[in-house]
Amino acid sequence: MSDEMNLDPLEQLMEKQGRKCGGCQNPLTGIYRSGGVVGGDYGGKFEGLGFVNLRIPKRLKGKAVASNSWLLCAHCLGSTTVNSQMPTWLYNKAKAYHDENPEDFRSMTHLMRTALEQYILSEDEKRQREMAYERMKMKYNTMASEIKSASESLNFLRDQLVDFF
Repeated sequence: MSDEMNLDPLEQLMEKQGRKCGGCQNPLTGIYRSGGVVGGDYGGKFEGLGFVNLRIPKRLKGKAVASNSWLLCAHCLGSTTVNSQMPTWLYNKAKAYHDENPEDFRSMTHLMRTALEQYILSEDEKRQREMAYERMKMKYNTMASEIKSASESLNFLRDQLVDFF
């Protein structure tokens, strides 16, 4: 028998995914299930653990079988994508942005999630941003008036020097 045949189905899934999260591709060190951790050290932290998730959820008639399962890290578990459509031009624009800024976003999913989170803010967040904008605007206006005043003072001094000589 091969080694793969002797592996627990969850370990087979882990090996099939290359020991990486199915969402962000970060390395996984073990698999979490209700009975404990399989193939890794839990240590009380979820970091690096893979959680079994169904690609097609049961509510959409997905079955709890290995071919419909994948492992996700704790960060991706609550943020798996739902199939949604977007215009090709918008996808291409987002893809170009992702390709130009690969260090900012782990994946296209991360980029889209971040963009939507920024777009859909709570009322408190909007108010806080507006207040911060107003503070910056006041600071800008104060600095602009100080610069104008300094410029006028310099012009006056220049005129005094010209009259002196």
